[in-house]
Amino acid sequence: MLDVERWTLSVGRCFSLLVLCLTSSALAQEAPSSGYGPPTSVPVNESITPRASLPAHNWIDQTQAQADAKSIGCLECHHGVEPMHKAEQNVVLGCTDCHGGNPARHLTIEQAHILPRNKEFFKTSANPPN
Repeated sequence: MLDVERWTLSVGRCFSLLVLCLTSSALAQEAPSSGYGPPTSVPVNESITPRASLPAHNWIDQTQAQADAKSIGCLECHHGVEPMHKAEQNVVLGCTDCHGGNPARHLTIEQAHILPRNKEFFKTSANPPN
């Protein structure tokens, strides 16, 4: 009985070794010889990350004409005001960029300025003196 078990065990080992050899030789034929693995679907020189969109246009990037259009109505009433950002040559802003309001010409004070939220407490939207 022992001889039959040994023979079965030996045949089983031989069969397993044969299957292992056939499988590894089949894999060796499929694998590239460079050692870097199979080729990918995306070429190496192309990025798989989508290109980021440009940021929204910033007020600091506007032209002087755009900034002047945001100041023209303000300067009707506030004439004699010195040009803002005179020392900083890289900053181009109009009055309403910082102060808000409506820069159109020939407006009343209420139409041009931002109205206060609580009129019972504040007469204007200007900062309180204290």
